[in-house]
Amino acid sequence: MVAVLVAAATFGMAVCASAQTVHLKWVESGAAGRMSAVSPRTVDLSEQKPPQVRRVPANLINPLYGAFSLGPAESPAHVQVLLDAPRGKPSRLFIDANGDGDFTNDPVPQWEPHPYQGNQGRYTEYVGGVTIPVPFGAARLAMRLTLHRFDPADPTRAGLKGAILYAPDYAREGDVQLGAKTYHVMLLDALTGGDFRGQQGAAAAGVFLLIDVNGNGVFDMRGEMYAAGQPFNIGGTTYAITRLTASGETFDIVKSPVRVAEIPPPPDLRIGKIAPAFTKKAMDGATIRFPSAYSGKLVLLSFWASDCGACATEMPDLVKAYQFFHESGLEVVGISLDPANVGSQVSAFTKRFGMPWPEIYDGKWIQADVAQLYFVHITPTVILIEGGTGKVLAAGADLRGKSMLKTLAEALKSHHKSTANR
Repeated sequence: MVAVLVAAATFGMAVCASAQTVHLKWVESGAAGRMSAVSPRTVDLSEQKPPQVRRVPANLINPLYGAFSLGPAESPAHVQVLLDAPRGKPSRLFIDANGDGDFTNDPVPQWEPHPYQGNQGRYTEYVGGVTIPVPFGAARLAMRLTLHRFDPADPTRAGLKGAILYAPDYAREGDVQLGAKTYHVMLLDALTGGDFRGQQGAAAAGVFLLIDVNGNGVFDMRGEMYAAGQPFNIGGTTYAITRLTASGETFDIVKSPVRVAEIPPPPDLRIGKIAPAFTKKAMDGATIRFPSAYSGKLVLLSFWASDCGACATEMPDLVKAYQFFHESGLEVVGISLDPANVGSQVSAFTKRFGMPWPEIYDGKWIQADVAQLYFVHITPTVILIEGGTGKVLAAGADLRGKSMLKTLAEALKSHHKSTANR
C-alpha cells in the first residue's frame, strides 16, 4: 500500500536563497499505476545455467536462466532469474532476490497466468511482481518490480518470446515548494536501473520529476513530467535539479541560468471543475462561444473522427440521446479530430448518422485547437458540461453505451431542480 506522504517541510526541507533541498519519502510498491512513460527492461532467457547459481528447485522440466542488475552504479544488486517453462504447461518463476545463488531460500514471486485471445488463437501471458532488497551504502531499499511475459507462441510478440519484462513499481514521493506554491511530486526511475542519478554517461537520463501542477491528483505527461537532468519552467521561473542522490532521497532545486518555456498542463476536468472556455467557428459558419452562449443548457462536447470505428459504433447512441433530451435542455457540440482537406468526408459522416448539432473542424487532426485545449487525444471522448458556468458534470464510462441515458436523465433532473431553486 502506498503511504500518503507529508509535505517536504514536515521532513525538514531546507530553503535558502540559492537552493532548496528536497527530501522525498520512499514508496516501495504501488507506484506503477500512477506513473506514465515507463520503459520496461528485458531479462533475456537462456538454457545455459550461470556459474553463480548454486542451488535450484527440484523437478525442473525446462529451466531458462537470466540476470539483471538493480541499484547504484557503484555497487548494484545482481539478480538471477529462473523460469521453468514446460511447453503446454504452466510456467514457474523463481528469483534469487538475496543474491546468494540459491533459488530455494527466497520468497516466491507473484506469477499469475492471464489467458487472452490473439489474432491467431488463444494464448497465455504471465503477470507478476517481486521485491528486491537493494543496498545503498549501509542501508537497503526494498524495490518492487512488476513482471510480464508474453506467450512465446504468439507471433505478434515474436521479438519478446525469449524474455521477461520488468518495470518499476517503486518511486520517491513528497512535496516541493516552487515560488509561492507547494506541489505534490514523484521521482520516477523510468528505465528501472535502480539508480536515481540515471544512466551512466548521461546526467539523470531516464529519471523524471513528476509535478502535479494543476493539482488534480494525477501526473500527466504534458506539462507535469520533467527530465531530472534538464531545466524546467513552473510558474514562469526556470529551475534545475542538482545533487541528486543515487537513492533519490534528496536533491536540490535551484533557479537555472538557462531559460526554457513553460508547458501548460492539461486542464483539470474532474467532476465539479470548470472546463476551458473557447470561441470557434462551426462548419456552417456560426460562431460557437462556449460555455457562455449555452446558459441554462447542458452540453455534451463530443470529440470524434470520421475514420474512427468506435465513433461510428457509438454515434447512434449519442444521436438518440440528443433526440430524446434536446427539448429538456440538452445540446451537443461536436469537435472533429480529422486531418486537413477531408471536410467533405466529415460532412458525409454527419449526414450518415443524422448529427444535427454544430460541428467544429479545423483540419488539425489530434492537434485540433479544442482537442489541445482539453488535452483530448483519443476518440471518441464525450464530456458533459453545464452551459454558462462550464462546470464538468460527467465523463468517461458514465457517457458510454447504456449508461449515457441514465447519466443524462439524472444530470438534467438535478440541473432543472437547482435552476428552479435559484
